[in-house]
Amino acid sequence: MRRARDLVCLRHDPIQDALEIQFIPSFDPAAVKQVFIDVEYNDQDNTYNRNERINIKGSSTDIIPFRLSIIDNKKKTFRYRITVVGSDGKLQQNPFVETDNQFIQVA
Repeated sequence: MRRARDLVCLRHDPIQDALEIQFIPSFDPAAVKQVFIDVEYNDQDNTYNRNERINIKGSSTDIIPFRLSIIDNKKKTFRYRITVVGSDGKLQQNPFVETDNQFIQVA
């Protein structure tokens, strides 16, 4: 008999190439309530667009892996924007940053 913990959920991704992005929290957990990371990827030649939002609790210090599927492995540039909600409730939204770096510091 299979138990629930023995089951594995596999998700088939028809797109083989991907960017394996690592978001690395480096903020002071005592000063941050929540962090939102908006990720955008646009490949106009292949009519492929991705818009995702990642939520990170202020108490989280673990690296957040994010797989961004891409069609053309020569197009590795994406954009991200970090929005921080402070423990005092104040919102700080940074501008979008365009990069091909797969290691992103979240501060």
